[in-house]
Amino acid sequence: MSLKLVILGDACVGKSCLINKFTTQQFREFEEPTIGAAFQAVRVSDAYLTLEVWDTAGQERFRSLAPMYYRDARVALICYDITNKKSFESAKYWYKQIEENGNKDCIKIIVATKADLVDQREVEEVERYIKIANVSYFMETSAKTGKNINKLFNLAAREGSVVYRRGESSGNRRSRKKGGRLCNNWERLGKEAEEEKIFGNNCC
Repeated sequence: MSLKLVILGDACVGKSCLINKFTTQQFREFEEPTIGAAFQAVRVSDAYLTLEVWDTAGQERFRSLAPMYYRDARVALICYDITNKKSFESAKYWYKQIEENGNKDCIKIIVATKADLVDQREVEEVERYIKIANVSYFMETSAKTGKNINKLFNLAAREGSVVYRRGESSGNRRSRKKGGRLCNNWERLGKEAEEEKIFGNNCC
C-alpha cells in the first residue's frame, strides 16, 4: 500500500535534507534547490507501506503550484527552520492552506528543522501557536545529527495508515452485505499509532 505525503516550507529550511537523511542516512550540507517538486517513493518497513513523497519547491515563484501536490495528500510535513523566523510564518500559512483546501483527513505535522543550531534559534513562540491553532503533531528534527528523522517518517506512515484504514473500513461496511471483521496489520498499526501519538505542544 502507498500513501501520498507532501513536504511544504520555505526554500533552504532543509526539506530535501530530511528525506535524504531518512533514505540514505547521509547528510549533505548543501543541496540543490528543488524546482517545482521532486518525487520519491520511500519504503517504511515499520509500517509495511510506501510513502509517495512530494518535496515541493520553497521559492515564492512556485507557491501557486503547491495546491496540486497537497490537495489529495494523506500526510503533510510543514517545515520551518528554527533559526529563521520568516520560515515559521510561512509554515503557519501552509498549515492554514491545508486546513482550508486540503484533504479533510490529512495528517498535518509541524516540523522544526536544524535543531542542532539551538544557539542560533530565532523562533520561540511555537508552543503558543500550537495551542492556539490546535496543532496535533509537532516535532523538532535535525538532518545533520539525525535527531527524530526516523521517528518523524514512521509517525507519518503510521498515522497516515490509520486514516487510510478508517476509509477502507467505511468503504467495506458500505459494500458488504454481511458484517465482517477487518484485521491484519492495520489493527496493530492503529494501536501503535495511538500509543505513540504526539499531541499539542509535546516536542520530541
